Amino acid sequence: MEKTWSALRSIGWRNRSRWFWVCRKQGGRNGRAYPFGLFFHRSNLPPYFEIRSVVSNELRKWKKLGLATGYKALNSCNMAQVVCGAFDKPFFTILTRALVFIFVILAIASFGYAQHSGAPGSPPVQDQDTVTRLQIYLDEHAFGPGKIDGRWGDFVGKALKRFQAANGQQPSGQIDAALQQELQKISPVYSTYKLTEGDLHWVGKVPATPARMAHLKKILYRSALDFVSERYHADPAFIQKLNSGANLNHLKIGSTVHVPNVQPFQIESIQPVPDLPPRPEFAHRIIKVDTKNRMLDLVDANHVVASFPMTPGSKSLPAPIGTWKIEKLTTMPIFRWDEAMLQHGSRSGHYYTIAPGPRNPVGIVWIGLNKKGIGIHGTDSPDTIGRSASHGCIRLANWDAARVVNQVTVGMTVEIY
Repeated sequence: MEKTWSALRSIGWRNRSRWFWVCRKQGGRNGRAYPFGLFFHRSNLPPYFEIRSVVSNELRKWKKLGLATGYKALNSCNMAQVVCGAFDKPFFTILTRALVFIFVILAIASFGYAQHSGAPGSPPVQDQDTVTRLQIYLDEHAFGPGKIDGRWGDFVGKALKRFQAANGQQPSGQIDAALQQELQKISPVYSTYKLTEGDLHWVGKVPATPARMAHLKKILYRSALDFVSERYHADPAFIQKLNSGANLNHLKIGSTVHVPNVQPFQIESIQPVPDLPPRPEFAHRIIKVDTKNRMLDLVDANHVVASFPMTPGSKSLPAPIGTWKIEKLTTMPIFRWDEAMLQHGSRSGHYYTIAPGPRNPVGIVWIGLNKKGIGIHGTDSPDTIGRSASHGCIRLANWDAARVVNQVTVGMTVEIY
């Protein structure tokens, strides 16, 4: 044992509490020590020749990489005990570098596998026009891909898989030859839209606070670009890209804008109706809200007929898991803004009444459930769908909410899971 201690000290052994690691010094007595990640307990020191052999092997393996490794430590002893030992700052720096190195290697390996394996759902490498065609195709078949932006995103893959499964195909999430032919029929991919005087009646200033919103008679679009983007289900940044060089912050009557060639969402066609009449032909349908995948599916006789991305509540006030019923269907709803209700699910006497409009906090549709204060509704920020949180409700883009409300009826079942 004494020979072991002597050998350890000669190669730079450092004593920290009950645990030790082997170092090799460079530059003499005061040189820098380089740990190899070989951890030993005081009561279990290996013989001298074993340490010498292991250190020699580790030196050959890791010196070229220029970093210390915690692999041996992780494999040979309890990590909790190691961390609790009185190691000094260099140890944590070294361990952090080692973990970052491991993470980078695994990330590169995973990316390479996804690219070369052709695994279902892996993002295909597609050009902007092809992806835009696919987004338009899915949107027009009621399988919402999210906002149209010419990029392959998570919701594009989810919508494509659901569309394929609903049509009896293998849900690969890939564009096959048959689908490619269908996409080529979408021509042109882009069209133009000329702003009218009536369009600009839907544009106005939108206050940032509910107190100031409560003084308005209608909550309008924030800008003409906001109006055009929602009309064509698109990301405003994508509209900007399609109109490179144009100043879209100063659109006026007669301005022409390049847009995706998708069926437009016409805000002027949405009339305020407090209670939509029953549609008995839809009574057997079910809305299924998948909170994990953030998708809302409309099911008819066990067949998904439509699917849309959504935001399902938040951590503080999640969407209520369970089976519910639709109690109320409203278009162009008035919103009762009550912070206590939004944060804690209980009404208070301090609230603001927000007028209808496309930038009302609940958008242009309210589908109330038999759970107080909870419903499926539109949004004032379509770019946040699927990303930011909602206050217990299920939030859709307005163009999707308008389609859902016309395919459901009071009394229908809603399953949230």
